[in-house]
Amino acid sequence: MLRVVGALGDGWIPSSPFFPPEALPAANRLIDEAARAAGRSPRSIRRGYNIEGQFGAGAGFLYRAGSPDFLTRFAEDVAPAVREFVA
Repeated sequence: MLRVVGALGDGWIPSSPFFPPEALPAANRLIDEAARAAGRSPRSIRRGYNIEGQFGAGAGFLYRAGSPDFLTRFAEDVAPAVREFVA
């Protein structure tokens, strides 16, 4: 499927519960290789990442969210901090 994304697709947006962060580099390499083989620029394929989880202390990636206020907290706390960090 990733080779099809590279050869024909406009974008790819995996979800964290099904595609963990450590799997992303290899998957993106496959997409890029397939794009080049099809004569396309890998940069023409938009990438995103659906994250799901909850905040807490400790190591590791986000855990699955069980509370509806997770999105509110993400929008109010995480998104502005990420925007500031990447600016």
